[in-house]
Amino acid sequence: MKKTVISLAVALVGLFANANAGVLFTQDFQSGPRTGTGANGTGTQSLVPYGYSIFAGAQQAIESDGNGNYYGKTWNNYWEPGSESAINVQFGRDAWGSGSFLSTYGLAAGDTVNYAIDTKIGDAVGAGGTLGLTVRFFTADFGYMFPASVFTSLAGGSQSDWVRNSLSAVIPVDAAIIQFGVFTKNNNWSPGSVFIDNVEISASTAAIPEPSVASLLGFGVLGLVATRFRRRS
Repeated sequence: MKKTVISLAVALVGLFANANAGVLFTQDFQSGPRTGTGANGTGTQSLVPYGYSIFAGAQQAIESDGNGNYYGKTWNNYWEPGSESAINVQFGRDAWGSGSFLSTYGLAAGDTVNYAIDTKIGDAVGAGGTLGLTVRFFTADFGYMFPASVFTSLAGGSQSDWVRNSLSAVIPVDAAIIQFGVFTKNNNWSPGSVFIDNVEISASTAAIPEPSVASLLGFGVLGLVATRFRRRS
């Protein structure tokens, strides 16, 4: 009897704790248009065909290690000291009404989004400069950036080895846009470039059980407990 009650209770907890996870975006730069002037189409070119949007003229390129492995590179407009730029993978409607609501991607307030990306520093960030990864939430008109947005610095990261980075954040209420990106801000004419590869963006949502199923399990546990008490009396 005791084991039965415990088993049903565990099943009930497991039902409420169940979570669904889904991959929303991946990019390894192995396929896609390579239109640069370098060998195999590498060299300075936009990362937009690979799923990115460009903010404030961020500079981009596709690079190769010479062994058939391709990756992206991004850096700031270093000829404009103090400027900010970024490349972003964006979900949600923008200020001009284009794009889709977050629900189109199966996303809603309270869901957790995850951002994983390999990075390797190309050249170091100068003093006072910023280089990092962002998960940012905005209203539909970009008029407000939510405090739930997160940032992790890449300044001082490895210039010889690839490093796997992971960020997670919970979607706030009323957020209409999510940006996953690489953010740079320079100082003293320093570009602060970074190589990027093996990007994966995913989301996980807490599954809400159907009331009928949850009720049946709950009433089942209560019924067994009541039966136990009747037998004792």
